[in-house]
Amino acid sequence: MARPIRQSLAIGSLVALPLPLIAEVWLRTTSPIVSLLQGCVYFGAVLLFAFVAPGLAVSTECPPSDRIRWPFLAVGAAIAAYGASAAMTRPRDWTLTPIWLAGLAFALAATYRRDTIAAWLGTAKRERTTTIAVISVVIVATGLRLYHLGTRPIIVDELAMMPFALELGRELETWRQIQEYGISLFAANQGLFSQLALTSYLSSAAFAWGGIDIGWMRVPSALIGVVEVGLVYVIGRVLVGSRAALIAALVLATMAAHLEFSRNGQRLIEASVAWSLVALLMSRGFARKSAPALTMAGVVLSSSLFIYWAMRPGVAFGLGLLALAWLDPRLRGRWLVAGSIGLLAGFAIGAGPMLAPYIKDPALFLFRSEKTSWLSDVIAAFRATGEWAKLWPIWEHVRASLLGYNLYGSADNHYRPERGLLVAIPAALMFAGAAIATVRLSDWRLRTLAVWFWGATTALMVLSDVTPITHRALPTLPVAALLVGLAADRALVRLGSVRPAIERYGQVVVGAAILIAAVQEAAFYTLDYATRDHDRWQDQLTRYMLSSSDQHHLLIYPGISPVGMELNAEGKPFQWASELRRRLSGEDLGRYVDQLPDASARPNGISFLFPDVGEPWIETVARLYPGAERIALRSSDPRLANQHAWTVLRIGSDEQRRYRGLRARGRDARGVSFEFVSDRLEIVPGTLPPEVRYPVEVTWDGWVRVARGSGNPHDFRSLGTVQPAILVDERRIEWQAAARGSRLPLGGHYLRATAHLNSPDARVGVTWDDAAQGTQRPFPESDAMWWPGDPRVEITWQANDGGPVLQRDFDIMIADNRFALRRPRDAGHVVRWAGTIRQPSAATYDFEVVSDGPVRLEIDDAAVWPRGAERRKVPGGALEERTSRVTLAAGDHKIVVDRLHREGGKVALQWRRGSEPFTLVPVDAFVPLVLPTP
Repeated sequence: MARPIRQSLAIGSLVALPLPLIAEVWLRTTSPIVSLLQGCVYFGAVLLFAFVAPGLAVSTECPPSDRIRWPFLAVGAAIAAYGASAAMTRPRDWTLTPIWLAGLAFALAATYRRDTIAAWLGTAKRERTTTIAVISVVIVATGLRLYHLGTRPIIVDELAMMPFALELGRELETWRQIQEYGISLFAANQGLFSQLALTSYLSSAAFAWGGIDIGWMRVPSALIGVVEVGLVYVIGRVLVGSRAALIAALVLATMAAHLEFSRNGQRLIEASVAWSLVALLMSRGFARKSAPALTMAGVVLSSSLFIYWAMRPGVAFGLGLLALAWLDPRLRGRWLVAGSIGLLAGFAIGAGPMLAPYIKDPALFLFRSEKTSWLSDVIAAFRATGEWAKLWPIWEHVRASLLGYNLYGSADNHYRPERGLLVAIPAALMFAGAAIATVRLSDWRLRTLAVWFWGATTALMVLSDVTPITHRALPTLPVAALLVGLAADRALVRLGSVRPAIERYGQVVVGAAILIAAVQEAAFYTLDYATRDHDRWQDQLTRYMLSSSDQHHLLIYPGISPVGMELNAEGKPFQWASELRRRLSGEDLGRYVDQLPDASARPNGISFLFPDVGEPWIETVARLYPGAERIALRSSDPRLANQHAWTVLRIGSDEQRRYRGLRARGRDARGVSFEFVSDRLEIVPGTLPPEVRYPVEVTWDGWVRVARGSGNPHDFRSLGTVQPAILVDERRIEWQAAARGSRLPLGGHYLRATAHLNSPDARVGVTWDDAAQGTQRPFPESDAMWWPGDPRVEITWQANDGGPVLQRDFDIMIADNRFALRRPRDAGHVVRWAGTIRQPSAATYDFEVVSDGPVRLEIDDAAVWPRGAERRKVPGGALEERTSRVTLAAGDHKIVVDRLHREGGKVALQWRRGSEPFTLVPVDAFVPLVLPTP
């Protein structure tokens, strides 16, 4: 009688097995709106599954299997203490590294067992079929992670740490450098990446081996991702059996999120591997009652001080498992005392000299913890008001975090699939597995999975300021895969309890379903997500630089990409792709007379790069360099409505040299004129034509660039027999010994000079110390160019409206993204650009002033923008709000741009006719200014 009842109950319980999947499908059909009723139904379905599914087979009790070699551990701890003490005063000392490695060697000697690997190999031989399946999964994981590794578009923030990795590699270039300057491994501080030096050395090694290359940048992460797939299988064998472990490894091997971060050069995935390794060592310690395993778990826990911050909660994970083990009568014993001591000693030994910065500044361990400040704000609001509604955000964070596994896309920029982490079947099994582990906490194996899943989800997702968030929550992915395997395995065991044949058929069905889900995940990633380009500007800039020849020079119109990456010559993409400026040089394009034409020696030419917002600046460069090669850099992502990223004007070195030097003009006693180009203010025998009749007057004009700022006066010296009269803008260079200094701001200035030569023996020679204070060189050699001729715009600086002029500069047009570099003082200013536009015939234009501060446009003394009573306004809003349409009659028109400057430093005047694209009001539209000679 009892047997039929048991069979009836078993058959009836089968109804509960598909309920999580049914609830999952129902949830997905109504998403993104998930009601409270649906949540309760889903919770009930997985909870019923958990009670119906059988628990794990009772593990065999075993005596403590091995012991710690205490003398070795004691020596390792003493070495670690010495290293930490030395690092308190010498954190960059290179000798700390061998000290740290010596401590680790003694920790390994204290815990190593020679029979461990032999036992694993013996198991592999006995379970040949399973071993072949595992090897197949690892091969699939390797292929998916290495496939087209370098062609994947640059991932958001992927390059953020790469310049730091290059700097670390540079520290190790010579033995003398290591001795003199030390290394950064243990020099942690509140800097963004200083605590991550250990894993950044992986990137340094990749660059040293394969060069500055996108594929090589990602190789360390790819290999670590493959290792983690193998780790998950080993953990699964210890905790839930080989069948569940194999399913978990397959799920992780093909999981799109894990694939993405295994192919991401940023050093993130190490935190996930560290969690997994801690879980393996703790599980092995509990399974074999092995104190050495817990000791090595402590060593791995110390990596939380070295690697990505997602590992910091891993310390609580390890200590939490240890505390719960003390409450479990099946695990308590003298071995656990030894293991607890070993874990703490292992942590200290693993940290070694890295303990020093955390002892000096304990807040380092909480670095970036401001990402969880929302919780304290919510609690403070509840305590202030007593309203329960103030606690509602806590539920919303929990809800969103859990739905991130199956429905909600990641809220951060690093991973944006617009879907949950898992497809339907694995998602349903994962939640079912979480329920099984949660309701059976008395079994240490399931307790490990429950603490891992809920601890990581809470610490890394629920407590994040925005959630769900994937890149911080990578340690949840391995345990999610393990829970999928657990639920699938327990469902098959339940089927087998009804009839063994049902379990065999069930294996085929469940295996096929998981395999289809794995193929679907892999196909989604390789055919879809891996081809998405979330920042085409960053990607194409980086690839263009990597393809450029050594010693090429780039001038980049600066900006910020939509995801926040700096697209300029100081940004992370440029710093990495230029190998910290060793291979390529570059600067931001901000003001034409500061940078056009490029006056330096560029053996491999120059490139001007313009994103969409910089296109109005293109034509001026194109007119200057008519032989420039125009290149369009486009994204390879076909989904983008606009694939264009940059317009490049590439100029060869011969074309680039044409405009160097000052324009010199002379008139002799007969009134005969002559011209020549000179790169310096110098006249020596042979400079002038031999047929000239003296006396001769020579004038020079052009644009000179000042590289050293006005903090200290420049020292000009006249070395010839004739002292020329020199004006730089309106600053006159005085030759009296007590007044040779002149403060010149950075950038381009209009130079006029005159010299009267009475005989062929007369000489002119001027030097200055712009390259380095106290070092004289010919003026203005290599910093002068005759293009674009006479200035056309006058710039005046005043302290306030109507105040005296503090400084007067000149320019060729109204386009300056760096004018703040020339400010005469640190306080605010009113800056005015004034010029005359000559209109050959009547025409109607749309005018726009691009500015990052309050500005006004006047034409013929009438306010054109902003319209209305406002005196000045920061441009913004729709196009019609930023522009003004003006009809200009034939003739000259006075134009003034008036800018209030307290911060920022950009202004540009653009126009267009009809529906044409906006361009800068060009040089030749302005009338040249008439300036007196010196």
